Amino acid sequence: MIPVTIYYAGQWNEGKNDNAFFSFTGELRPIPSMELYGELMIDDLQFEHKSPADQEPFEGGFLIGQRFYNPFGLDGGLLRVEWAKIQPFTYNQVLPWNRYLYNDQPIGFDLGSDAQAIDVEFRHWASEKVTWSVGYRLEERGETRVTDPWPVPITGPDSLNAFPEFDHVPTGTVERRNKISTELWMHPKPGVDLRLGGGYIDVSNLENVKGDRRVEWFFQGSLRLNWSGWVERGED
Repeated sequence: MIPVTIYYAGQWNEGKNDNAFFSFTGELRPIPSMELYGELMIDDLQFEHKSPADQEPFEGGFLIGQRFYNPFGLDGGLLRVEWAKIQPFTYNQVLPWNRYLYNDQPIGFDLGSDAQAIDVEFRHWASEKVTWSVGYRLEERGETRVTDPWPVPITGPDSLNAFPEFDHVPTGTVERRNKISTELWMHPKPGVDLRLGGGYIDVSNLENVKGDRRVEWFFQGSLRLNWSGWVERGED
């Protein structure tokens, strides 16, 4: 959820406007077949409080998950459950060059800010040559975006304006995506990888427009050949 930055110290020492991130991660394995993991990310911690414009709401997010190995007594199986949520204005900043974007796409959490996702996936390594998976993903996106203008200017006559408040997050009319997918991964010999997959997506309130709905079926596949895996080394 968090990109890596090395610029904060330099910007702070030179008195420039900056955008700092803090993160805390952890893992716990209470029993050999179960792993718990999580991350807490804080964006631009406020400690100056010079004006109401500094009274920003919490900007950050969290991720918690659980992995079950060999669930239901099935050798080679993995069950993963994960929940991630990012608050509005996270990754954003009053100065556009301090926003965590690349080609207008978020660098951190794939949905950007003002969003959450729940993933449930079962994956099975049936053999050394065949792996398959089935999964469900719920995505919810609020109305704000990382690319939106900063809601409160730092200086100027509007600097006393307060940040907007929301009664729920994700905010406003929430776009909701339900996705069910499956994938088959086969590698019959070294250097050959074949992937086939497909699924179903049901989108409500598309692009945060209330009542706009879309249903999609999708199929995808790829074939990767590594010729070096077929070449046998000759004898000297």
